[in-house]
Amino acid sequence: MTEDFDETDCFVKKNYIDAAKSKTNGVMPSTNYEFEKKDNLITIKDDLEVLKLHDNLPFRSPMESNESFNQPRNVLCKTIDESNCCFKDEIEQSRIFLKESESWMYFVNEEFINHDYITQKNIDHSNLETKFEKIYVKDDHTFNTHVLFCDLHINSLPHELLLRIFSFFSQRELCLFVAPVCSLWFSLTKDSSFWDSIHSVDYEDVSSSLLCKVLVSWCRHVTTLELDKRCDLSYNDFQLIFQNCSNINNLSLVFCSQINADIFSLVGKYLKELNSISIEGCHEVSDHSLYHLIGLPLKHFNLAYCNRISDDGAIFIARNFSSLFFINLDGVQWITESFIEVLVQKHFHSLEEIFLDGENLTDYTLCLLSKCRQLRVLSFSFCTLMTSETLLFTSQFSKLKHLKLRKGINFTKESLVYFLKSMSEEQASKFRYLNFGECVSITDECLMYIGKRFFNIIELDLSWCWDVSDEGLSFIINNCCHLKKLHLQGMHEICGSHFSKIASSLKKLVFLDLRQCNKVDDDFIDGLVKCMENLVVLNYYGDIVVNRSNKKMHLS
Repeated sequence: MTEDFDETDCFVKKNYIDAAKSKTNGVMPSTNYEFEKKDNLITIKDDLEVLKLHDNLPFRSPMESNESFNQPRNVLCKTIDESNCCFKDEIEQSRIFLKESESWMYFVNEEFINHDYITQKNIDHSNLETKFEKIYVKDDHTFNTHVLFCDLHINSLPHELLLRIFSFFSQRELCLFVAPVCSLWFSLTKDSSFWDSIHSVDYEDVSSSLLCKVLVSWCRHVTTLELDKRCDLSYNDFQLIFQNCSNINNLSLVFCSQINADIFSLVGKYLKELNSISIEGCHEVSDHSLYHLIGLPLKHFNLAYCNRISDDGAIFIARNFSSLFFINLDGVQWITESFIEVLVQKHFHSLEEIFLDGENLTDYTLCLLSKCRQLRVLSFSFCTLMTSETLLFTSQFSKLKHLKLRKGINFTKESLVYFLKSMSEEQASKFRYLNFGECVSITDECLMYIGKRFFNIIELDLSWCWDVSDEGLSFIINNCCHLKKLHLQGMHEICGSHFSKIASSLKKLVFLDLRQCNKVDDDFIDGLVKCMENLVVLNYYGDIVVNRSNKKMHLS
């Protein structure tokens, strides 16, 4: 019994026996199995050597070899019968369950990070009851001898196979449920394959100081690191992280207000494999800061809303980095067509995604960009200086799937209809995102062609397109079945007469913006969210309206 109970469930170890001996001056307790609840953990007061001494049964720890059980079956059954009643009572007394904390701090703490082994304090015994019940058959008050005589244990599997099993857990689950089980599992959860990507959304409830220690201790081979909105990280913190995590090739520091030339000097010094950097909203980053990045294999730049970056800084990037495929300068108002010329000249063969503010750009920009045959994403927040010629050049991008031409106040109705109508069905079916916000010439006829040809779009923005009516909107509702987000802000002509079809036609819709739509009745909105539990609607005032039965959605 002793051997197979150890082999199967692995909750008694030799160190427990040594601890029990030391507490009793070397005298082993003679009582049967007793458990006590101490510090919210179950500890075993006696040990299985009692059975070894009593019946001369062999005793092994679960980590030792799995030899066959060689004692007479009647001796084992006798021992089981004597202990049966006691076990039944103790099972009820040992019911404690691990309640998952909403914060990683429950397990991810300094002691947890800094130790290379699991002590009794951080072993998770929450499944102890399950382990008992696995070998104890309640119906006839006997033990499951099939399980008792099984020599196999999950830790007998090769470590490679255990790592494969653990790969199906998230980082949060690894810390909460896997690492606390035993020292082997704790060691395996630190494998670098589980910590190659650190995303900010997973660590929102972890302090920056603790996250820094996690990175240094566990994530030395991380390749993707997001530290978005970590404004309390200091120069020394960044130095410690970059020194120990030098394999980073994708770095995101979005809205970190402290990022400046000094931090960039650390990036250039330690992150020699960096090929992507995102510093959106970092207002201290200037043209001078970019000089520290020379020599890095950067191909992806997100500098959106870095308002101290000028046209010269953008030209510096285009000239000094090779094979750029992504650049985001949205919100940077100083970009001119001089930058576009250099960008196209050096990167026309590789450029795939470009986001620009567009305030100072004209049709000539599209004429230049039309040479970039690999372009899949084209975005302009301001098309105020562009005319219908822009639409003609845009139609030449055969691989385009994301198009934003906002504030195209000079686009005519005829040019918009021709652009949407003339595009081949194969080309139009590739589109997943369309934004014609504030293009006042968009009409119901335009929406008819969007519905017929761009039927695979996932997000559509028609905000402030005043001439669109419910009739035009019906083409979208009836044909674009993959739509998830629909922006209709400021469309004062729509009443919502076709909203009743949304629940059946747009089953994937999760967001609907109806701000400033003064003719849409609140009853339409209430009826819609009742039919679609995952839908979030912004009403006329910008208030969030959701299905009240979906508590999780409602709270968010």
